[in-house]
Amino acid sequence: MVSRDMIQKYVLYIGTYSVRGSRGIYGCIFEPRTGSLQPLGWMAEAVNPSFLALNESQPILYSVREVDNYLGKHMGAIDAYRIDTRSGALEPLNEVTTLGAGPCYLSVDARRDLLFTANYAGGSIAAIPLQNDGSLGEPIMVAQHQGSGCHPDRQNKPHPHAVALSRDGSLLIVADLGMDQILVYRLCFSKGGASLAHVVKLHDGAGPRHFVMNHPGNHLYIANEIDSTVTVFSFEQESGILRALQTLSTLPPGYLGPSDAAEIWLSDDDRFLYVSNRGADTLASFAVHRGLLTPSASYAASGSNPITFASTPGEEYMVVANQGSDQVTLLRRDRIVGALEPTGWSVRVPAPSSLAFFPLER
Repeated sequence: MVSRDMIQKYVLYIGTYSVRGSRGIYGCIFEPRTGSLQPLGWMAEAVNPSFLALNESQPILYSVREVDNYLGKHMGAIDAYRIDTRSGALEPLNEVTTLGAGPCYLSVDARRDLLFTANYAGGSIAAIPLQNDGSLGEPIMVAQHQGSGCHPDRQNKPHPHAVALSRDGSLLIVADLGMDQILVYRLCFSKGGASLAHVVKLHDGAGPRHFVMNHPGNHLYIANEIDSTVTVFSFEQESGILRALQTLSTLPPGYLGPSDAAEIWLSDDDRFLYVSNRGADTLASFAVHRGLLTPSASYAASGSNPITFASTPGEEYMVVANQGSDQVTLLRRDRIVGALEPTGWSVRVPAPSSLAFFPLER
């Protein structure tokens, strides 16, 4: 990656679902000095590229192919693209299966040249090696989950929804929406896989979806999709033990309509946490003090069904992917008090679902 003082602008890659005319991955140009979003349009042909991830060690973009049938088998796939560092154009490198259906999440371990994915429909997680050129190798580890939750339709089997390493890189953490569980794995590829270090059960019907960890690595925050709550855990990095400390609603006071929590984000200074709500169409804001949360405000997403959001580099703005209204919206963020406000910038994109910023060279 180029140094920040050489950065003039960024490409914002936008993953989508293949509905309402979407052709795959789209893009925008974000200019930090003006706080503007300018559409680049369609960038790459892809089927359900619903989650994107960048390789921080080289200019490579990875995208899930969230499907249940790949080459005639009940599984999904991942695509790799090389990025032109001046224009942001994408060149397809290769694709591999995830050995599980419906991959919905990606996490890159640049230190070990690995890519982890959560197969939502298949109920498993997988590890995929990264080759020297950033392309994808065949999966080297698959861990199948077993279990269910209390919701008859949404939790009738395992549904891993997020997978990421602990701060020190020693443990792999997985949120399983279908089982109401957080599973912590210790990686042991020399023995052919991973072993469970710890499992913690959330309250019934929570539906853990996405999570973030604070920078010391001793607290984990998880957005629970089904009941629109956020749960705070203490985390012991050596043992992987999680202990629930707090659970709060992410919905606006008095809101009684249907809603699903979706994305979660923690500021670099560990002072503000945000969770998006699909249905209420808000971003809930929490102040963080000694790891615990205090509700502070609820902000309009400036669109419907905010499935994800991401901060711009420097955290002065927040970009919201409003899937229901087919738009990507830019909000201004006050880094001192955490408040969000509309900027008026909005770009039309069919069914946006994932966001990734890449710095362009001058």
